[in-house]
Amino acid sequence: MSKNLFSDFQPISKEQWKSRIIKDLKGKDYNESLRWTSDEGIVVEPFYHNEDLAKLIEEYHVPLNLHTRSDNNWLVMEKISVEDAKTANQKALTLLNQGAEAIEFDGKGQALTSSMVEELIQGILTDAAPVSLTNFKVTSDVKLPQNIILKQDVISEKLNTNQSVNLGKWYKDHQHLRATYLYVDGAVYQNAGSKMVHQLALVLTVTNEYLAQLSASDFEQLKNIHLKLAVGSNFFFEIAKLRAVRKLLQVLLYAYTNNDVSIHLQVESTGINKSTLDSYNNMLRNTGECMSAIIGGADIVHINAHDYLTEQTEKGKRWARNISHILRNESHFDKVNDPTNGSYYVEELTAELSEKAWEVFKQLEAEGGFIKSWEMGMVQEMIQADRSAQIEAFKSGQKVLLGVNKYGQANLTWKDLPTPTHPLAPLRLAAMLE
Repeated sequence: MSKNLFSDFQPISKEQWKSRIIKDLKGKDYNESLRWTSDEGIVVEPFYHNEDLAKLIEEYHVPLNLHTRSDNNWLVMEKISVEDAKTANQKALTLLNQGAEAIEFDGKGQALTSSMVEELIQGILTDAAPVSLTNFKVTSDVKLPQNIILKQDVISEKLNTNQSVNLGKWYKDHQHLRATYLYVDGAVYQNAGSKMVHQLALVLTVTNEYLAQLSASDFEQLKNIHLKLAVGSNFFFEIAKLRAVRKLLQVLLYAYTNNDVSIHLQVESTGINKSTLDSYNNMLRNTGECMSAIIGGADIVHINAHDYLTEQTEKGKRWARNISHILRNESHFDKVNDPTNGSYYVEELTAELSEKAWEVFKQLEAEGGFIKSWEMGMVQEMIQADRSAQIEAFKSGQKVLLGVNKYGQANLTWKDLPTPTHPLAPLRLAAMLE
């Protein structure tokens, strides 16, 4: 019979570990040498202990797996720009045979008709390979098959084009398209330069705007919240962000309904850290971001090609899809569900991001919610402050992009970024040196 060796050793407290570390520092200051503060205002410790985990369980009175799913299966998504429906459909069928497992058709602003939908999905087994539609102009008479998702976050869309939002009227006119799900685009805030706490808070308050429009009968039909998020290179923080958003949305939903509403995460690589300089570094960034997405619990993952800023080659797109396939088929990321569950460090990050985001969410709700806060300029000021902080950190070298502001090409000249045309305009830091 095997012997449990853990019983032969006395447990060591967090304070004992800290005392030993201080001794080994030989007079150096513990706080200055080993602790650091993140962009989110979170003080990161040099080590974490099971006492931290016990504190979280006692403080929140919820199981640590509240934010997790029952499996770790994710789908690899490919985006297709629609010039005409037949050509887009043929491309989708080809890509589904080349590693894509879900398709998003981008209408590029054209009008959507029921006949176009039928042509787009011709021959696609949508039960096995989910299909979604984005950037289409949709009228109230369009009929969609039950399992086709219309990705239309009208709040972000209208505010991004400086239009007023009459959410009640829009929701009433489009009720037949959104009977069983809500869609919220949270990636737009990350790509505009917003820090994680604010991304989470804005996603919550936008979701709350939609939920407030639902009647009791609507909640009976509501089955899913589809949320799009972007992830960057801050590996553990991005994992914690994805875990935090499930937890926060479940808390928000509980205030409205006891029905089982699933949270469906589409996660994509951010554009904020990508560059045309040494573009193969984008592939390395993509790999870390894909890992964060998978470990964080993404249901669908989309990785932009490393060369999407320049050539946008089919080979680049295939390599981007294959990052997911290698992590699944060769690294077996699908075999462990929620591998960071119980991690002292990640659980602490998840809790702190959740707590800070909830406080910002409450501040926005106290002003009347997202739309009211936008009309007052609060949201824009929040995003602009985050954006400016990222730019300054990049200029100073505190925020590093390899091949750009560190170990980059010689004789690069700094230039100012153009004034953003809109508060939600995407930020790309490397443009200052390209």
